[in-house]
Formats: sequence, structure tokens, C-alpha cells
Amino acid sequence: MNRIVSGMAVLLLLCMAEKGKSQNSDMGPNLINNSYMYMLDGNKPTGFRTEGSIIIEAVHPYTKGFEGPYCPTAPAGAAASVDAATAASPYWFGVYNKGSRIWRGGLADGWHSYSDGHILKITGDGSKNENNMVIFPFETNIFSQTVRFRAWIKIVNADWVGFGNDAGYYYGQKNTGNFSVTKSVTDAAQDGWYFIDKTFTICSTTSLDNFAFSLGVSGQNIEVYLALPQLTPVDPTGWRSSITDVISREGITINPTTKNVGIGTYDTKGHKLAVAGSMVAEQVVVKLRDQWPDYVFDPTYSAMPLSKVETYVKQNGHLPDVPSEKELQEQGVDLVKMNATLLKKVEELTLHVIEQNKAITELKQVVKVQNKRIKKLEAVPK
Repeated sequence: MNRIVSGMAVLLLLCMAEKGKSQNSDMGPNLINNSYMYMLDGNKPTGFRTEGSIIIEAVHPYTKGFEGPYCPTAPAGAAASVDAATAASPYWFGVYNKGSRIWRGGLADGWHSYSDGHILKITGDGSKNENNMVIFPFETNIFSQTVRFRAWIKIVNADWVGFGNDAGYYYGQKNTGNFSVTKSVTDAAQDGWYFIDKTFTICSTTSLDNFAFSLGVSGQNIEVYLALPQLTPVDPTGWRSSITDVISREGITINPTTKNVGIGTYDTKGHKLAVAGSMVAEQVVVKLRDQWPDYVFDPTYSAMPLSKVETYVKQNGHLPDVPSEKELQEQGVDLVKMNATLLKKVEELTLHVIEQNKAITELKQVVKVQNKRIKKLEAVPK
């Protein structure tokens, strides 16, 4: 959680530095999740979807020179031009200069050590009579008619790239959305990266989706790059839920009164943390609050005889001191108490095994003595 919040905070600071480029200086929260694409599903940014014959992937920000390495001299194998730049052969902009877009800190070298950001690469065939659109992962429960969209875009090949209402949606013709960008526009920008900063009206919606805002693309042999997309509500009469409520809808709830945390559930049953579903961890340490059953090995302790254990099991269907299935279904399992109970049973069983081993050893000794007597008797002449 700290990682996500820190990333969002730095992104807001980054965008605030661009205030002078637009008359509209509103810098509300970004409605696009994972916009610097540090979360990946394979090679795709998590949550991003497509329709049609286009393909998306998250690539290193050195690609096409969105930014370059922050170093005093050009690295070995540096690209000769921005267009030739790749992750392995970046374009060197100069001494400790990552480029005009993110001059110092950046996606590749990190916002305060977060160095796993990516940019979006879009390829494929957008000439067919079908939807050809990229759908972003959005925050939900938004009521706004006016939004501000900001991003960097580079078009290597495409007829146009559109943004906004129904962008990329096909209904007899391809919809360019609220505005579109062409290759000639991005080619004229510095290093071929054009900075979009547009405020426009979209369809009023209380759950932002691909019909309210999407990226559409048209053309054959498409190759387009998009970096740091940001969508901000700027409608003075609009509404959006709180960050806490947004996080809660995504599965993590913090009760405003008790501060109890629920993952996948609102009701923690009074516990500080409740998880509805499975959980995985590299290590779990639980502090002991009950007595640990070392007392079983005290010489004065007397374990229940096995004959009584047998009778109890036949009557109750479970071991003594161990809760029944019905009790566990109704009350759950106290891991500390259950582990202590199971250990107690293991220790009691160990005592029984020790006693049985003593009895077996004694019996073996008796048998050995008897065998010797039998052999002596057999050896006596008749």
C-alpha cells in the first residue's frame, strides 16, 4: 500500500511541475489506475484491455527515447537517435540528463527508488471495420461531465490516435473520440513526443468505462507509444468517492471507527484483520498468549489412559480437548490455541509410546530369558 501511495504522490508532484503549460491548473487525483505501469500481467500492464486487432505491451521507458540514462557519459552501445533507442541501447541526452520530459528522476531510474515504471506500446492492424480501442483501468463511482487528459504520445505509424467518448468504437465508421492526434503532430514535437493536455466534456457517468473514455487507433502496421496517461475530473458540480472508499471497493476496507482492516470483506467480526479467501505469506509469526503444553512432560502430569481415550472418541467423534467440526464451523479456529492443543496431543501420544516401548522392551527381555530356558531344557539328554 505504501508503494502505491508513494507512486501516486510523486506522479502528482511531477504533473504539478507542468502547470504553466495549461490555463487549467487543476491537478485532481488520477482516475487511471496503474498509469506508470509498474504492475504487469506478463508483458502487459495490469488492468489495461483492448478490443479489435491491436496488441499492447509495457516496454522500458528508454524505448524510442521517452527518457534516457542518468549518467555522466554515454553508455556503451548507446543509440545514435531517439527513434533507435531501446532498453538495451538507450539514447543518451547528455550529462545527467534523462531528457526533456523527465529531466532528472524518471520511470527507469526511479521516483525515490521506484524504478519499475513502463510506457505503453500499441501495435497491430487498426484498418479493419471493427472496434480498435485501448481501455484503461479506471477508478469507479465518478460523476463528472468535464475531464482533463494529459499524456505523452509518440506515433511511429498510424492514421490517427483518438481519445474520449467512444474513441476507437466502430459503428459504420471509426470514432475518433473527443480529439485525435496524428503522426505529423507528434513528429513536430521535441524528440517526436507530443504532450497532450486537453480539457473536454464526456458522457456523464457514475462509473467510468470504455464508452466514456478510451483510446482509439486507426491504420495499418500500427506502432504507437503512450506514457503517463492521466485523467482528472474538473467538473465543479461533479462528485467522486473518497480514496478510502475506492480502496474498499477494490477489496481493502478500513473501518472509520474501529480501524479494523478487512480484505475482501466489510465485516471483520471484531478482529483487527479479516481476510475473505486464501492468504499466502513467506513467514507468519504469532505471539504466544496461552500456556504452552510443556507441562505434559512434568513428572506429576498424568495423561488420559488410552482405554478412556478410546471410549471418549467413540462417544464424541473427536479427541478430548479438541473442538468438534460444528464448533469450528461456528467459531473458527484459534491458531495459537489449536497448535497448543495439537502439540499437547502429540506430547501425550509420545508419553504413551514411551510407556509402550518400555513394556515391549521388558516383554522382549522376558521372552529372551524364556527362550534361553527352553534351549537349556532341550539340551538336557532324555
